[in-house]
Amino acid sequence: MSTANKTTILMRSLIAAVALIAALIAGAPTLKAQPAPPTVMPLFFTAVVGGDLPYGRRVLLRWYTMDNVGDLESAVIFRTDGSGNRVKLSVVKPVRNEAAVLGLFARPGEHRIRRDANEVLTRIFGPDAALDENFGARVIELLEGTDDSDFGASRRLFLVQGNYGFALAEGLGYLDFVDPGNGPYEYELWEGDAAGNPMRAIGDISVAVSTPDELPAPTNLREVQLVARDGATPALANNQRIYLNWDVPPELESLGPISFGYNVYRLDRFLNTGETFDDVENEVHKINDAPILAPSPIEGEDPSQTYIYVDAGDWLEGGDLLPVGATYTYFVRARDLLGQEGVPSDPLKTTVRDTEGPGTPDGLAIISDLDANTEPILQAMWNQVDDAAGYRLYRYQDYTHVSRRGPFADIGGLTEGLIADVAPPANPGDKVRFLDMDVNNSQLGKTFWYCVSAVDLAGNESPLSPPSYGAIDDVTGPSLSDNIGYCVTVNNLGVEASRVDKTGLPSPGYWDPSLKFVPNDPIVVIGRAYRLFPGNPDVLVAEIHFDGRANEVKYASDPMPWVTTQAELPTYRFEFVAIDGKTASATQGPPSEWLPGDERPEFVGVAYPGPAEGQACGDLEVPDMVWVTPGGNEPPVDFDVPCGEGVESVRLYRSLDGCQTYDFVGEFPCEGGTINIPDDFHIEGMAEVCYQFRGVDEHGNIGPAYTSPITFTIAGEIPNPTMIEVVATGTWENPGVDLVWMGPEAGVNHYRVFFSQFSEDPERPLEFAVYDLNYDPSTSEFVQKTSFIDRDGTILDPAAEYEVRVEAVLGNGVSKASNVIPFQWGAAALQEGEFKWPPRPLPPTVMHPYPLAFFFMEDKGMLVRINREPLRYDKNYVIEALVPQPPFMVWRQRTDVPDQPWIPVSPVIESIKTNFGALVDPFFRIRPDSNGYHLFFLDNSGHAVNAEYDYLLLDLNEETYEIDRMIGPIPSSTVMTP
Repeated sequence: MSTANKTTILMRSLIAAVALIAALIAGAPTLKAQPAPPTVMPLFFTAVVGGDLPYGRRVLLRWYTMDNVGDLESAVIFRTDGSGNRVKLSVVKPVRNEAAVLGLFARPGEHRIRRDANEVLTRIFGPDAALDENFGARVIELLEGTDDSDFGASRRLFLVQGNYGFALAEGLGYLDFVDPGNGPYEYELWEGDAAGNPMRAIGDISVAVSTPDELPAPTNLREVQLVARDGATPALANNQRIYLNWDVPPELESLGPISFGYNVYRLDRFLNTGETFDDVENEVHKINDAPILAPSPIEGEDPSQTYIYVDAGDWLEGGDLLPVGATYTYFVRARDLLGQEGVPSDPLKTTVRDTEGPGTPDGLAIISDLDANTEPILQAMWNQVDDAAGYRLYRYQDYTHVSRRGPFADIGGLTEGLIADVAPPANPGDKVRFLDMDVNNSQLGKTFWYCVSAVDLAGNESPLSPPSYGAIDDVTGPSLSDNIGYCVTVNNLGVEASRVDKTGLPSPGYWDPSLKFVPNDPIVVIGRAYRLFPGNPDVLVAEIHFDGRANEVKYASDPMPWVTTQAELPTYRFEFVAIDGKTASATQGPPSEWLPGDERPEFVGVAYPGPAEGQACGDLEVPDMVWVTPGGNEPPVDFDVPCGEGVESVRLYRSLDGCQTYDFVGEFPCEGGTINIPDDFHIEGMAEVCYQFRGVDEHGNIGPAYTSPITFTIAGEIPNPTMIEVVATGTWENPGVDLVWMGPEAGVNHYRVFFSQFSEDPERPLEFAVYDLNYDPSTSEFVQKTSFIDRDGTILDPAAEYEVRVEAVLGNGVSKASNVIPFQWGAAALQEGEFKWPPRPLPPTVMHPYPLAFFFMEDKGMLVRINREPLRYDKNYVIEALVPQPPFMVWRQRTDVPDQPWIPVSPVIESIKTNFGALVDPFFRIRPDSNGYHLFFLDNSGHAVNAEYDYLLLDLNEETYEIDRMIGPIPSSTVMTP
């Protein structure tokens, strides 16, 4: 609800209360005050009796001047007891001394008025206002009218009426303590001058003090629904609010309405059966700030429906309304001017309702569905509304019905009014859409009007949107001829194979040729060579696997030391396998001239063609798929489409999901009887591609799809996957990993993951079918969990060091392997903080503060130099002059964020691995500078950009692995943005 509506509701309550007081003052003769002499000014004069021992009975005298008469300069109070003893009690004037004001609220037995005053001052001025040193000044500030807000005057009126301490400070009351045994008492009120001298009697009252006044319970406590007024609709005004009304019993009315008010108590649950107010008195809480005064009925409304109090949570103070669905129990108690409360009313149980509808939808548009073909329809779309659980769509043919909910009688068999309940789309950013299937060809040229509303979870409906209209036109498009031809560019399938002796002929009779394979197309994945002898089975002497890249040379050898003559030289058959399993082969005999002892045979090279080359053209009668590979810059597929009568252009659609859904590729104008439409579609991997065509006429109407989809399989080079990370999971007893890599999905059958040790691959590496993997198409990333390192069920060793890589498998083809990630589960788990080492805290002091230089390598991590002197370089790297000698560990602490722990970023380094003197350890790097070569530890365990870190090297005891010394920390190192 807006601020303006907040002001409206609050002002309604305040203005009604002020009007009530004025009306009650005008009717003062009905109160307890005795009739005043005709010469005195119009006056309201009343008394309230309360209190008990040990402080004695209290009599509160209250008065107001009326009929626009100014306030008294002073008032003089006289009292006469039951024995006729008359005494002057006090001269009453407004109190403006801060200490005196504080004293009015600090007398014995007055803790309640001080508590209520504290609540008021705290709400208006803040918590410090209720302190003794500020209390008097804040009360005077309120009474002097320095509060010039919109509700200042009304607030002062409420304060004086609701808390008699403010009335005493304002000079409009007097509190007398009496002995009940000496009553009854007669009180005289005299007008006094500025000096306090009595001038004339203006009122008297007789008070019986034997027992305090006991206030009966209000009756008929009920909830009312606010009607529409003050610009607020009932749905808006009643939303998440409880409006209360109750009746005043005759006993209360006889006391005079100005002599008392009401307090409302709320129990934040339903009252249980058998429970009373006394049972829950410690659970209920008063929800009104000032005593509630019953307002006069609002003109034109049923008095039983005029609310006396509204519970709106803490909404007026800038908080929230009551929560929808909350259950409450309310009680009302009358209270007099002394703050004494009467008997509680009967309870009222109620539930907070959501009556405020959602916002009205906007952006309603009605469009014709141009792809509707022979069943043209209208599509309504509009913007979503916050908090809407659904929408209601209304349709009209009779314009006099537009923007009305109906119901109406059908027109021409079509519903007039509400036609559909529409669910919101899953994506909050999408438009809401509805296809009106009822308007069809029989309604061509007819205009339909639509409105839409939003509905929330409570069933509240918003106002109807402004209307929008649409008309059904002829949208039937032309049909295409069935005589569509196609041509497919097919590259050579095969390799260049040649023989050449690679060793020469060290002795007569030695035949050892090199069989060189050079693929000329990426779809060739395997090359085989068979040795042929007449009358004997073919012998497989070589099998070469390619990685899907053209022009990659590979060799095989076929040594035959027994050859002595030209006739003994073998004939070879070469066989080549494509990525789809198709094969081609050719046979090649030995060189035409060769004798044992010749140093080299004649070089022979042959290119072996595949099963198809050049242009393979077909028509719609050929159902077989054609193997297509990208042919340089030429489109792999083109079509010849006859336009036909009424066809102005042709649209091409392509599907990659098994002919289920089609994406628009392009629209091609007809410039003759037949047009050529190429599709320059190249793919990484392999995919089945379906094509459809639609004709478009001069009006833009789109015809039906060609009935028989044209389907090809298109293949391309397999891209290499990239290994992103290997993340340690589980526990030491049950270790596991999350493997994350990036690679293609289309055309890949499965991925093969290698956990290699000491450069040796497992015999049966892990394999994961693509459809079983967790794949994110937005990043091309795969994620797979495993606890095994091969297909034989070998469990991951948490202490072992692995080199992890992945490769994609497509048909009989395999991609190149990915990059390699070194991985040790125990070290990775330490980096994640799952395990702690050493078993005792780090020493509090820093020993041997050797400077450790640092660098940041882009995409790799932090390099920490661990040698003091440059390394010697003599053909190979030599590891020497280290600050620590293994075993040692490297720890890290982030220093730009407080209270960060030290964490290990390496396992226990027991040795630095070298191979023939060259560094091969993945944890270390060698970098040169002008002085020589330096050894660095590589921390790639994850850094925050622009963060700062300290590093420590812990030199460990060779036998106990306890800390012998700490080296560092180095000065804070900042990770710079790459």
